[in-house]
Amino acid sequence: MIKRKNLEKYYISDQSSIFELIKKINLNGEGFCLIINKQKKVIGILTDGDVRRLLLKKIDLNEKIFKLKKKNFNYILQKNIFKKNKLHKFSKQIPVLDKNKKLKAIIIRSQIKQLNHNNSVFIFAGGKGSRMGKISKKIPKPMLKINNKPILENIINSFKKNGFINFIISTKHLSSKITKHFGDGSIVDVNINYTKEKKFLGTAGSLSLINKKEVKENLFVTNGDLYGNLNYSNMLKIHEKRENDLTICARLHTIDIPYGLINTDGISNYLNEKPKLSYLVNSGIYIIKKKILKIVKKNRYLDMNDLINLVKKKKFKVGIYSLYEPVYDIGDLKRYKKVKKLFK
Repeated sequence: MIKRKNLEKYYISDQSSIFELIKKINLNGEGFCLIINKQKKVIGILTDGDVRRLLLKKIDLNEKIFKLKKKNFNYILQKNIFKKNKLHKFSKQIPVLDKNKKLKAIIIRSQIKQLNHNNSVFIFAGGKGSRMGKISKKIPKPMLKINNKPILENIINSFKKNGFINFIISTKHLSSKITKHFGDGSIVDVNINYTKEKKFLGTAGSLSLINKKEVKENLFVTNGDLYGNLNYSNMLKIHEKRENDLTICARLHTIDIPYGLINTDGISNYLNEKPKLSYLVNSGIYIIKKKILKIVKKNRYLDMNDLINLVKKKKFKVGIYSLYEPVYDIGDLKRYKKVKKLFK
């Protein structure tokens, strides 16, 4: 987990006392505290081990921290946050600083296993939500709440649990409702950039608005009205293993037939009493290679099904990943109410 909020408990002014330092270390529970100067720059670090050694020396607890010998300390710049070769030298805590040595985040070493993907996630969140009736005239569908949180926040949290923290959200309808809630993403401990459609571009057309410098080799693309906790890490692993250019994540959809189904071979009839028919359907989640973005023309309307057909036409490799975890498509008001009740 990258901690971006409540950073105050991880640092203390060099004008503070050792006693205040002890209280701060006890408060954050991580066994360390960064030292900052008047300009808010990080200038050192003191740990609970340092404090124990000071206590053994019977040092005055009212002594100011700036009088102590500062420790050399390691830190990582924001731009290097995903470079694992930069992280090996850290034993426990990883201060994330900007170029001016001001604290931007804290990474706890025991949780570093979560920082294993630098792929971006592109979320379609600009649709009108016309099938939601009057409710979508005041609030965009991805911002409707299930279990007291917006659907969009659940999507972000689900990806975050899998180690993805870089997001691009495509907006259009009531876009300010989304941008004001999430801002730069720090409210949910991720990085968020936005694209805004001047006109509705379809479920794939908005991909043309992406700053391609933000995209690594593979990009997750997902609808903004899905609800579920999925294993996105495994999806990416399979996509890369199969060397797909585009992977469609499919879910099983079962239809209950309320009547007995008659099968006939022309001679004999067979009755299948109220069967269940199962099909793989498109879940609205995809993984695409960066080169696929070149197919999407700037500001041209394009749906994902059309993009998939274009990809096939160009002889790129298209694969299927079957989802076994439940994922709910909040397509209309009826389904929204059903899922909301299910997770109440």
